[in-house]
Amino acid sequence: MKALISDNFQEKDLNKFDIIFTYFPSTKFHKNVHYLFNHYQNCQVKEIIKFRKIFYGDLFVANDTSNVYIKEAFDINFIENIYREYNALNEVIDKYEIKEIHLNSEKFNQNIFRIVSKSKNLKYFSSSLKNTFFTISKLILIFPSIFIIIYHIFKTHFQKRLLSKFKSKEKDKNSKITVIASGRNSDLRLIEKLKDLKNIHWYITTNSYTKTLIKCIESIQKRNESFFIQKSSIWMSITIFFRSIVNIFSIISFSFKKIKVNGVFSNYTLFDFIDIYGYLYFLTAVNYLKVSSNIIYKKDLNNFSKRNIFMTAPGTSYIELNKLLIANGLETNHIQHGMMIEPFSYKFNVTKNFLFSELDVKIMNMMCDDDVINEYPISQINNFSSATSKNFKDILSIGVLSTTLHYSSNKILNYSLKKHDQSHQEYFLKMIESLKDKNPKFHINFKFHPNQEHHEIGNFIDQYTESLDEIISKSHIIITPVSSTVLNLILNKVPFILYNPKIYLEDSFSSLVDKDLIVSNSDLLLKKIEKFKNDKNYFEKRIENMYSTYKKLVFINE
Repeated sequence: MKALISDNFQEKDLNKFDIIFTYFPSTKFHKNVHYLFNHYQNCQVKEIIKFRKIFYGDLFVANDTSNVYIKEAFDINFIENIYREYNALNEVIDKYEIKEIHLNSEKFNQNIFRIVSKSKNLKYFSSSLKNTFFTISKLILIFPSIFIIIYHIFKTHFQKRLLSKFKSKEKDKNSKITVIASGRNSDLRLIEKLKDLKNIHWYITTNSYTKTLIKCIESIQKRNESFFIQKSSIWMSITIFFRSIVNIFSIISFSFKKIKVNGVFSNYTLFDFIDIYGYLYFLTAVNYLKVSSNIIYKKDLNNFSKRNIFMTAPGTSYIELNKLLIANGLETNHIQHGMMIEPFSYKFNVTKNFLFSELDVKIMNMMCDDDVINEYPISQINNFSSATSKNFKDILSIGVLSTTLHYSSNKILNYSLKKHDQSHQEYFLKMIESLKDKNPKFHINFKFHPNQEHHEIGNFIDQYTESLDEIISKSHIIITPVSSTVLNLILNKVPFILYNPKIYLEDSFSSLVDKDLIVSNSDLLLKKIEKFKNDKNYFEKRIENMYSTYKKLVFINE
């Protein structure tokens, strides 16, 4: 069997190869063309934990290594995708008994391709010019890295000046809890969940000046509680700059360190598996955030309490803050933001995790040290008014929720991730467009994700909505990619169809979402929509079963 892995295959490829695997879902259907990650079967946390141990080898055996933050950043941003590619490629080779394989993809990791092909004794060829970096000297990247760090320092300093109009308040003596917020969309959603907590002091980090940050501060002001907005002086900025320069060389030195383990990854480095943008991310963002966190947070220690709650999204700076607080004998807590689809981005080194369900506790218990407490006092319930109880005649109203499947708040990483995201979004929108093509009477409501730019998509969208409540109230059924919204749909008994692009670990939804409500292509989506139109009870029964399942997993005070 002769195989090809491609981003966009050509018609001529169908004659040259017995089977073609696409890195992204393809709208060009052929019996010999398959989406590669449909063959990604063992996508559970326990499997990736095993993979991590093999992949990292002896690099992080010593707990006192000064470069442990590299592992944490690698975990959050890269490890799952490397595992996904490694696992999927092994599975397709075995399943289809492939003897020769060609790579014509700028997305697939070239070293993963080479490692797997060699281990399987295959004839292999690559026409990719890109993928893994290091065709040029790492040292060249010192110069753009210094420039980017200077830019970060000036930007952050300027943004903090803009926030000076909000007068920070001293921490009240009665405040026993400090909540750490950054003004992301997830923060705004979680503020409401803290309404029963009293005597809170708020510590506001300011890596970026955004509308949601302003809304976050204004929401806190309405609570009439003390808050402190993170600040930095010119002297601190100078200190951060020079320490960052020193740390660049520390990262470069580590990047030459080989993985010493008896296995397929021996004699490689971690940085052999990321591209130029990934490497710049470590030299700049990870470096700058680690250094600045060590300086700024130590200065602000008096703003923290015996108990501290992270509302912030995980990242290098908050990992450093967490370590600092624990080292000073303070308790740290993390509130879960959404479904555990990217578990390595959650806090597994805090004192305590507040999670959504028993299922999430089991996932985190596999990852955390024994001294980390995982419990589920946080409910993911928002009550929505639904149109699903309404009868429809000829016009079926379909709500479509968009999401950013590949996203990073870091500009360097997001530059390359956007291309991944666009490919998936294009396919998802083609699926929705095909519904309209098959039945022009379908009414399509559409909602963008908060991280997406709002724009006109095409004439197959009938109405754009801003809020989740609005689109649910106007739609008979919801189509959604994998996201935490699924939990709200189940708990509000809203009929839905889930699009699974196979890019996430599946622990948090595979045992919850009815397999018959999951789709991966246009044909299957249309069949499910027609099924809903003709047999609404079919969906209602499955929604009720999922609701009962989730009630068993989560504490619900009805």
